[in-house]
Amino acid sequence: MSKVALRCESVTVNYGALKAINNVSHEFLEGRVYGLIGPNGAGKTTLLNVLAGRQLRHEGKVYCGEQEISQLPAFERARLGIGRSFQITKIFGDMTVTDNLLIAAQSVRPGAQPFWISHGFDRKLREQLDSILELTGLTEHRHEIAGTLPYGLQRSLELGVTLLPNPRVLLLDEPLAGIGHHEIHAAMALTVITILGR
Repeated sequence: MSKVALRCESVTVNYGALKAINNVSHEFLEGRVYGLIGPNGAGKTTLLNVLAGRQLRHEGKVYCGEQEISQLPAFERARLGIGRSFQITKIFGDMTVTDNLLIAAQSVRPGAQPFWISHGFDRKLREQLDSILELTGLTEHRHEIAGTLPYGLQRSLELGVTLLPNPRVLLLDEPLAGIGHHEIHAAMALTVITILGR
């Protein structure tokens, strides 16, 4: 029987008189893929923000496994294994692809010397970095400035940044948003491999 990876109980978010989410309860089991479907403004991103810790002003409770995390900020939830990608790409555009991934690696080792100080830090993670670069199709772009990449590859990089800490739970907010028609097939394949293969 599958364990509960993430759970919300009676979650409600109000923006003044507007109820963005109203009394939502659900269990998300390990090894399953879930989808939130609804029109713009239905509260999909707001619910993801609540689950990921980016929206702390809400009623109800959120649990990761058996631990209540309702008021934990996003960075602490990331350390518990909750990964999150965004509808609008959030990468460091002035840094290289590899440096973006190394920053993500910092969340795996809280308290470790930052990679820009410790020469040993990136050596320990080289195999994992190479694996993520291969998975996302970014191996040949590893030294390029992230902001100069085509948008589809920037989305792939954001997914790589989300995957590098090896999250137990992966929250993807419209992973195909802004992808051109010629990139949809590759993006779909990457998303499916990511969800089912890691």
